[in-house]
Amino acid sequence: MEIDQKKYFLTTLSLKLQHKILEKEDVAFIFSVSPKTIERMMADGSIPFHYVGNKPRFHLDEIVAAFRKDCLGFYQRQFREKQKTQERLNASLPSKIKSSGPKTLAEIRAESGRAYLDE
Repeated sequence: MEIDQKKYFLTTLSLKLQHKILEKEDVAFIFSVSPKTIERMMADGSIPFHYVGNKPRFHLDEIVAAFRKDCLGFYQRQFREKQKTQERLNASLPSKIKSSGPKTLAEIRAESGRAYLDE
């Protein structure tokens, strides 16, 4: 019985893909995300949808473009966050001019009192 349901689902999905009109669950299945992720994207406006009656419907071409844009946006946000974190770390470290501490690896080793045989 399960095979028949899976075959029915895949047949239905292939017909929907031919017509390029999808439901929320279909979009979630195609892009391997949860339906909650699709709802979140609908709520924040990052994914285009159209109501047919009281159910949201998605056009395949618009969905693919939105997922590409969201994916690129994700990587851009991640890169910007990494840059901000690095800037915060750099700002919190004392500069060489203000610092009277050691500046080279040999000086750091000498101050720590460790003797290395390889030098």
